Amino acid sequence: MKVIDELKKQAKDIVGENDLNETEDNALAVLLQSEIDGKLHDIHAYLTELIEQLRIIKPEIKSSRKLEKYGTINDLVQCEHRVFSESTFYQITVGITFIQQCQQRCKISDVTDDNMNSLINKLQHLGLDIVLQSKGRLEVEGKFPASLIFSTNIHQRFIKFSVNNIESADTLVFELKPENINDDFINELGKMLLQKENRLLEKAAEISQEEQPRTVSNSGTEDTEPTLTELMDFPLVHGLFKDRHQMYLTYRENIQEITSRNDGVVLGRSSKCDMVIPSDFASRQHARIVYRKGKFVVSDHSTNGTFIKPQGTREIYIHGEDYPLSGSGFISLGESTAVDNEHLIYFSCH
Repeated sequence: MKVIDELKKQAKDIVGENDLNETEDNALAVLLQSEIDGKLHDIHAYLTELIEQLRIIKPEIKSSRKLEKYGTINDLVQCEHRVFSESTFYQITVGITFIQQCQQRCKISDVTDDNMNSLINKLQHLGLDIVLQSKGRLEVEGKFPASLIFSTNIHQRFIKFSVNNIESADTLVFELKPENINDDFINELGKMLLQKENRLLEKAAEISQEEQPRTVSNSGTEDTEPTLTELMDFPLVHGLFKDRHQMYLTYRENIQEITSRNDGVVLGRSSKCDMVIPSDFASRQHARIVYRKGKFVVSDHSTNGTFIKPQGTREIYIHGEDYPLSGSGFISLGESTAVDNEHLIYFSCH
């Protein structure tokens, strides 16, 4: 093992001195990718073990959501944690999604008249419903999704770390060197998920290749399938990372990835569906989600229709119609997302 470790160290030194665009030694790139993949494996193993323990202990994880100058939403409970791992020819992605839910009615006090309308817009953007509005005071209810996602990027030799709906309504993106993702970093990740005092975002900013985290956009253009020979060209692989569009669907323990290159997924009550939803309101083959003309689209083919609650907008009902999806939110087959619904499907577009 010491011999291999020494060889790896020498190879890494060579990579550090040469631009991967200019070298023809693909073995070095493979070595780098194996290191990145190993880090993602460590993160996935840690998250999986953490969630397994939470399912046994079932602690009540209380959380809050800062609203910049407007104050804080208190009385939130963090729940429905789901760990996922997706592997394709182009990249590997691991992460965790969870829900932040108002335990009862969440109260926000001392709101000035000047800030009231702006604050209401922010709350609705999160997906929360205003149930009481009086002078200087708001009460809201509902829930909104959050996620922490790690994914590879072969060409630029970093791990992309995306933080959604935790510190900001935008998705914060950090570009991390794999050698800086150590036990201390992963431990801070666990602290954040348990709502303990942590330095995760601060540490991510410290080790990021960029001075400031950036936000990502969900827009883009449709692309075509490359040949295997073209895939060996690392600059092209980098282009694939930029243009490839993904959507993740999460229902209980089932996580499905839809990309701009596959045939989509069918949702419904039938065991033949790609994602089986055992709801009395769902049809056997209720709806299909596909990528079409630059957008992910849900097509309803059901008896009771499909309810869609995008983050930041009101619930939408479709019946025998198509609806384009973007950002994140919830889908429900045949019944409203506003009720106590145990069959909600969380979607997130990237």
